[in-house]
Amino acid sequence: MGEFFSDGGKLGRAKGYESRPGQARMAERVAETIEDRKHLVVEAGTGTGKSLAYLVPAAYAAQELGKKAIISTYTIHLQEQLFGKDVPIVQSLVPFEFTAALLKGRQNYLCPHRLKKAQQHQGDLFAKGQAEQLQGLVEWVRRTKDGTLSDIDFQVDAAVWAQVCSEAFACTPRHCGGPTGCFYQMARTKVLDANVVILNHALLFGLLAGAEEGEEGPSEGYLFPNDFLVLDEAHEVEDVAAKALGLEVRLGSLRFLLQRLVHPRTKKGVLTRVGDGNAVKATLGVLGMLEGAFEEILESAGLGSSGQKRVRQPLGVKSELGPRLMDVRAQLLKLAEDAGDGEERNELKDHARRLEASAFGLGEFLQMSRAGQAYWVERRLPEEGRMHRGEMSLHASPVEVAEKLEELVFRADCTTIMTSATLDVGRGLEFFAKRVGAGEAETLLVESPFDYESQMRVYLPKGMPEPSEGQKFQEALEGWI
Repeated sequence: MGEFFSDGGKLGRAKGYESRPGQARMAERVAETIEDRKHLVVEAGTGTGKSLAYLVPAAYAAQELGKKAIISTYTIHLQEQLFGKDVPIVQSLVPFEFTAALLKGRQNYLCPHRLKKAQQHQGDLFAKGQAEQLQGLVEWVRRTKDGTLSDIDFQVDAAVWAQVCSEAFACTPRHCGGPTGCFYQMARTKVLDANVVILNHALLFGLLAGAEEGEEGPSEGYLFPNDFLVLDEAHEVEDVAAKALGLEVRLGSLRFLLQRLVHPRTKKGVLTRVGDGNAVKATLGVLGMLEGAFEEILESAGLGSSGQKRVRQPLGVKSELGPRLMDVRAQLLKLAEDAGDGEERNELKDHARRLEASAFGLGEFLQMSRAGQAYWVERRLPEEGRMHRGEMSLHASPVEVAEKLEELVFRADCTTIMTSATLDVGRGLEFFAKRVGAGEAETLLVESPFDYESQMRVYLPKGMPEPSEGQKFQEALEGWI
């Protein structure tokens, strides 16, 4: 591995490449860690070239050891950058072929089967402007490369996308497999066949948490048999994992879910298509009380303005929201039993499941039943001139994620490599490692090759406008530069 990164090696001879000893040292340790089935935490200072320092040994591990590399980074944008820029470089340099695949959360993909169904029922599902957006998606699907939100070049309402994106109840290998052109199923097939899979932290921990709750997972490995993890931008892992393992009930999300059933203004939605008056009435009733129920909880917590407020003991609120949500759930399940169409039955069951999860989460928050978790409420008031309506939300999150991450990620006889440019932050890598459950992992600190003292200056201008001030900020920035 050291030879590959040396001046005379394959990478060293590449046009424009400058040899970096820290990069070679990191690559060697990554390769050793994978082969020895251990864990490693690496801080690789800015300019190290850490992406290649883990991608190259990952590719060799796939080729020589038959392993599958799971590379996770913080955002979809960083995923796409790795996949579109760094992976092709490695593929052009190593003396063998390997395949890589990009995986996003399934709701990022358009499902042609659901798009066709939405067209058939658009009169019941969409208002006029939304129907025009649906037609835009029909035209877009003919030219898109991957069928994901990132590739859309026009505005699409969230309610429209929710009716056409991939969902587990509808977008199945049976309905959407084979030559149907389903973007999610095609991505899934590529992932199963790939040597290297690139995803993001939120999706990864959602999958790991799902496997922990009993969903199907491999008997060995994380997501696949004989795989290993590389977590880039690892300084974000603690927060992402805490969110995945915690609790969140949002007014906006619950309102959106109920309005998918029936919108109070347009009277469009799933229940309009099904044609059940009792369920429509019950859903509209919950929508009418929804904001007041959240308001009662936040006022009980003492939060009247924008911000956050810690909740240290049960609030004593006897909310009717949970039982009312469960009532709508029961009506959806009854409709599902009577549904002749299997897909419609599964859709109604999926909505019922989500309402049950919201009601259960609300109950957990009010009773503070999750041991070892911190509870708080948040409020965001509407802003003048902005489109959003404001938001209220209830949260719980593990005070410490180390024990759970040790179970999920830092298992015996498996390999996880964590890396970032900023892990030490003055307390040592061991401090970070313990916070994320990697207390037994080996550590490596690779200094940045940049000479900051002679190569950069830091200026703190007085009276600088806020970035949100747009053109005023831009002009001031250009002037100072």
